[in-house]
Amino acid sequence: MTKPVLKQLEPDDSLNGFDCGDPEVNEYLTRDGMDQQRRRYTRIYVVCLENRVIAYSALACYHLFMHLPDDETISHRVPGIILGQLGVHREYQGKGLGYFLIDHAISVGNKISESAACRILFAEAHDDKMGYYSNQDFEYVTETKSGLKVMCYDLEKSRERRSDDLPASDMDLLSVDNGLD
Repeated sequence: MTKPVLKQLEPDDSLNGFDCGDPEVNEYLTRDGMDQQRRRYTRIYVVCLENRVIAYSALACYHLFMHLPDDETISHRVPGIILGQLGVHREYQGKGLGYFLIDHAISVGNKISESAACRILFAEAHDDKMGYYSNQDFEYVTETKSGLKVMCYDLEKSRERRSDDLPASDMDLLSVDNGLD
C-alpha cells in the first residue's frame, strides 16, 4: 500500500474529484492555486496518495496590527504567515489530516522565524469553522471586511505542540517531502 506524501503542489498532481465539502475551498485549489503558487503569492502543500490530492493547505506571508499576549500595552505590526486555505477531501476527513497540515504550517512558521520575523500563524475562518480552529489553540483576533474571523496561533506556544500528538495510525500514513531541510 502506498503511503500519502506531504509536498508542494506540482502541475502533474491530480486535482480531479477533489471535494472537501466547501465549494470555495475546492475552487481555489482546482482553479487558482497553481497560478498563485507560480506567481509566488502562496505556497500550496498537498497530501497526495498516488499523485491524487486528498488534502491541502495554502500558506502566505501576512501581518496584522494587534496586541501580543506577552505585551498587552501596545499594538504591534505582528508578522506571520496565514493559512489561507485548508481542505481535506470528504473521504479522508476525520483522520487527522487537517491537524497534520496545521502542525506543518506551524513548522514552516518556525523555520521562517530562523531567518525573518514570524510570530503568528493566522487563519481566516467562516463562523462554522471557528470551533475547529479554537480546538487547535487558535484565538479570535478580529473580523475582516468580508465577515471572516481572523484567528491566530502564537508560534511561541509551538514548543508545547508536537506532531506526535496525532494518533499513531495517522502519522504512520504520512511521509513528508516539504523541501525545507
